Amino acid sequence: MVKNKPPKNNNLPIWQADKFEISQSNLADFCLYLRKNNPDICHHIHDYDTLHHFSVTNTDIFYREFWHYANIIGDIDDTQPIITHAEHIRDTKFFAGTKLNFCENILTKIETYIPAQKPTLIFQSEDKISRDISCADTITQTKKIASFLYHKGIQPGDVIGGYLPNMPESIISMLATAAIGAVWTSCSPDFGIQGVLDRFGQTKPKVLFTCDYYFYNGKKIDIRHKVKDIITALPSLDTIILLSIDGGICDMIDISQQYYHYHDIIIQASADFTYHRYDFDHPLFIMYTSGTTGKPKSIVHRTGGILLNLLKEHYFNTELKPHDHIFYFTTLGWMMWNWLLTGLGRGACLMLYDGSPFAPDANILFDYAEKWHMTHFGTSAKYCDTLRKNNFLPQQNLSSLRCLLSTGSPLLVETYHYIHDNIKENIHIASISGGTDILGCFLGGTLSKPVYAGQLQVPVLAMDIRVLTSDGHHADISEKGELVCHNAFINMPLCFWNDDDGKKYYHAYFATFDNIWHHGDFIEKTLENGFIIHGRSDATLNPGGVRIGTAEIYRQIESFSEINNALVIGQEYDGDVRIILFIVMKGNHILNDALIKDIKQKIHQQCSPRHVPAKILMVKDIPITRSGKISELVVRDIIHGHDVKNSEALANPESLKEYKDIRAILL
Repeated sequence: MVKNKPPKNNNLPIWQADKFEISQSNLADFCLYLRKNNPDICHHIHDYDTLHHFSVTNTDIFYREFWHYANIIGDIDDTQPIITHAEHIRDTKFFAGTKLNFCENILTKIETYIPAQKPTLIFQSEDKISRDISCADTITQTKKIASFLYHKGIQPGDVIGGYLPNMPESIISMLATAAIGAVWTSCSPDFGIQGVLDRFGQTKPKVLFTCDYYFYNGKKIDIRHKVKDIITALPSLDTIILLSIDGGICDMIDISQQYYHYHDIIIQASADFTYHRYDFDHPLFIMYTSGTTGKPKSIVHRTGGILLNLLKEHYFNTELKPHDHIFYFTTLGWMMWNWLLTGLGRGACLMLYDGSPFAPDANILFDYAEKWHMTHFGTSAKYCDTLRKNNFLPQQNLSSLRCLLSTGSPLLVETYHYIHDNIKENIHIASISGGTDILGCFLGGTLSKPVYAGQLQVPVLAMDIRVLTSDGHHADISEKGELVCHNAFINMPLCFWNDDDGKKYYHAYFATFDNIWHHGDFIEKTLENGFIIHGRSDATLNPGGVRIGTAEIYRQIESFSEINNALVIGQEYDGDVRIILFIVMKGNHILNDALIKDIKQKIHQQCSPRHVPAKILMVKDIPITRSGKISELVVRDIIHGHDVKNSEALANPESLKEYKDIRAILL
């Protein structure tokens, strides 16, 4: 059972690193590096706050120095400035004339820090398969796949797709793609046929890496028929490379297109490969938004911007060090997979997991953490909340674990305390927030400052994060508003695929506030200089013209042990907006009048009268995206009679029928 603790004072830190740990941090070392190399302008930089201010006021110097500090491999054009400013921040150029290769940087780092026979990629598929790949084999396999692709005639800028589980060969295939200057895009194998075609049909990959099956919740899921149909529907494909999750030969049913077995390529291909360096803005990844309101947007990210930004986050927000073992519970359909793999560029070992985090039970990931001395445990807020609701208390030895990272949705105050009290007391809980749009974070963690329950600690370096009211004014402390970024940042998307005039890109991020990146999160800055996210601003409730974040209501629902999950929307009704709350009950509990009264009273007391739902309805399921986020907008569209254009973006599209039936009673 979860340990019982006295009531918490959320105005006090839940955790704080000791002075020695801070002094040994990457952040402290970089501050010292700056003071030594730029004493005139960096003499005052000693902590995160002073470094952040420097990074947004002297961004060019910050990135020039970080390039050298992180030993980035590339050819800098010294005749060009680090930043070429433009009238509009989206047109800003970083490192003009600079050339580099993403794969060269990643493989050089692991070769530098990890002994040849030590594992670089550790893999577990539930309790069915467990294997690892050494540093030497990771490098050799990557070069062999790259050499094979090159000799197949794949050109820089060509698109290569992965429809794969989160396994070592997926990482290697991506690195090989980057090695030859091709562009990587991926979906996880739980995506249905239409979901894959909505994505790959736009970007038209020439090569597809795919497999025959995967495991989930104790079951072997055969995807061969899906793969066959996807290949048939993608005429752009000319090369298919088949893998198996166990590392052996893929047992694929007949497909008409030419195909090769990954296993055979590794045996037969040459590892003699020479890197070519590409422009800083050369495309690296194509990522997809969830697309629940239409076909997903295809977002193109640039090589140099992603490499520097993600390494910056790994160095200073994650405090990743060489030889660390970093894990993130993710699939190839979520940007955290791309975020995770760049940890190799810090000389860390990746721990990969594919399957359910609860099969056969909730111990599976903690057993994995103990066995391989995990240092960084990354997961979703939903996973942490599920552990708390089920009173899970791990018994494993987690002495190596230093940091628990959480993203996907706001981490509740109660869950911070649960992690601290029941997972590990001396652990840095780093709630992070960003997105597919930037392939990185706007807000993250740091060892140099205390952690307050319910708050994200700091803005990420070189990002001038502000909170604006809807009329464009700077919000006061504790006043809710829109998360925006005032300056150009290195990991802004290069473009949207098939958006030649840039109109979709502009309207996605710059139409709300002139020349300011508008991200769509509804947040507030706290007295402690942290941040609280109140949900997506496009899902914000607006009864009586007062904006209310959905997370405010969810936090109150968490106190009811009878409730398993909830979703809240605003319904346009009688010339105003009324709040509708949908509840999924736990076990055999039912939503009766007494519980409805208690819920309304709790929300009234802890929030305000305006927060109180007009209707509270029991449902069987809540629609969620494949990355585990509650999909409020889909339900809002259904309730208002709008079509859902891409239910394939949901992990449980069958849940929508119930809301279509409910719509009639809410009219």
